[in-house]
Amino acid sequence: PCDWKMKPRKLNYCRHVLAAWAMGAEPFFYPADAGSPLGGEGSSRFLRLEVHYHNPLLLSGRRDSSGIRLWYTPSLRRFDAGIMELGLVYTPVMAIPPRQPSFQLTGYCTAKCTQTALPVGGIHIFASQL
Repeated sequence: PCDWKMKPRKLNYCRHVLAAWAMGAEPFFYPADAGSPLGGEGSSRFLRLEVHYHNPLLLSGRRDSSGIRLWYTPSLRRFDAGIMELGLVYTPVMAIPPRQPSFQLTGYCTAKCTQTALPVGGIHIFASQL
């Protein structure tokens, strides 16, 4: 469990998303010349799979047949790719209240974060999701 006292300590530090999907999203594939780095020097040996289910009426007998497939290869791609989450921390504070005709959320990336996480030459955004 994600809140297990004995989980590896490295999972509490800088985390990043390797893959994401939500209801309504189409399948996603990186361009042929890009891939997400996985493993290597200084990487955690652990991955965390986080699944969110929504069953507010507590209906029984529901089954999940979804899945996720990650392919990996020792052949590096020309470009490193990744997922950047912007503006949302998943807390009840970020929930949209019921029956709102509109609702605005604002998020900021601090300079300390972008200076650490983004290369000096910048990034090329090739897709967005939900």
